[in-house]
Amino acid sequence: MALIKLTPIFLLAGLMISGMDLVIGASLATIYAAMVAGVTEKQKYNELWINGAYKKFYRILE
Repeated sequence: MALIKLTPIFLLAGLMISGMDLVIGASLATIYAAMVAGVTEKQKYNELWINGAYKKFYRILE
């Protein structure tokens, strides 16, 4: 399980070695990391959204 959680780092390293732009590679690795976290922690997308980005977004707007 721990090796699966490290795969976003390997993805980012592989994209950088292949010559992909850092901004695009980091974005792809972040999206992949969110998917891995959802699968390994057995949370649904709505739970991840409500507990994570949703609260932080509205905290910024206040």
